[in-house]
Order: sequence, then structure tokens, then C-alpha cells
Amino acid sequence: MKKAIISILLLIPLIASADTPHLSLDSTYLDMGKIPVDSVGEAIMGFTNTGDAPLQILRIFSECGCTVPSYSAEEVMPGEKGRIKIRFNGKGRTPGSFRKALRVRTNADNPREVFIVKGQITPNPSTP
Repeated sequence: MKKAIISILLLIPLIASADTPHLSLDSTYLDMGKIPVDSVGEAIMGFTNTGDAPLQILRIFSECGCTVPSYSAEEVMPGEKGRIKIRFNGKGRTPGSFRKALRVRTNADNPREVFIVKGQITPNPSTP
């Protein structure tokens, strides 16, 4: 019995050191700047796979339908960069600042990461 326990304890470091991907976002904030009312703004959140295995984005959750992420279903190899495209729809929005959280779910050792999209909705210039 002692030998079995010792064998299991010796295997734990080998299992823990298995190759895994790791998502490293370029930033925790993505500033989209000024977006006129009734317009759509776009921006890119970059990231790097700083792990040792292919990284795959499984899903990105947005707290609002006005903020829509898009991303490739292809794996990002270790050391390579990827992009998440964000579209913010300002249609019908009141002028002022906005902040929206996006939750990224991956196959990485950090399976859930969050970043904030922020910006300013500006009024349309008055027309004579």
C-alpha cells in the first residue's frame, strides 16, 4: 500500500507539468474611443498564447447584445498571436460613456478571462 501511495505522489509533478496553453490578453481594457450615436464602432483585442500547447477560444460571452465579439475557431499555436474583433452598436444609445465586460472561455490553464470594452457615445452634430 505504501508503494502505491509513493508511486502516485511521484506521478503528480509529471501530470502537473503537462503542456497546456495560456491566454495572455494584450490588456484588460479595450478603449474604443468616440462612437457617434447610431453608428457602429470596431476594435481589436489582441492576445498571445504564452503556453506550451495550442490555444482555442471556446466562447466569448458579452453582457449586452450591443457588444458583439467575433474570433477564429482555429487554434493559436504556442508563442503566436490572435485577435478578437469587437463591434459596438451605438444605435439608439444615449450619448455618454459605456463599459461592457466580455468573458473569454478557452481550453487554457486560465480557462476564464475577462476584459472590459469602454468608450464614449457622442451626439450627432446638429444639422441646420
